[in-house]
Amino acid sequence: MARTFFPEFLPIFFVFVFQECVVRLSQPMFLGRVLRYFEQNQNGGEISRQEAILSAAGIVLCSAVFISVNHINLACALRIGYRMRVACTTLMYRKVGGGKTLVIMISSLS
Repeated sequence: MARTFFPEFLPIFFVFVFQECVVRLSQPMFLGRVLRYFEQNQNGGEISRQEAILSAAGIVLCSAVFISVNHINLACALRIGYRMRVACTTLMYRKVGGGKTLVIMISSLS
């Protein structure tokens, strides 16, 4: 099973790592810059309005990227999971039943 499905799970894993390490961690940094603009704006802050607007756009962009990539990633992972379930079921059917009839298989399981 690992030899069959590991190559399919590997890209999904790397997308998940990118999503969590880059997209999720950059969003609080952008939010901190926006908050620093409002905090230091009263004291003659060092962050310009343009930087605050770009940081707010970064927050929105991070959310959009996370939502769209997460949906595709989850759909692919579920599809591979369903294929794994069918493979396991087929393997059990072949081990237990082979060429026997359904009644013999059910009686041997109980």
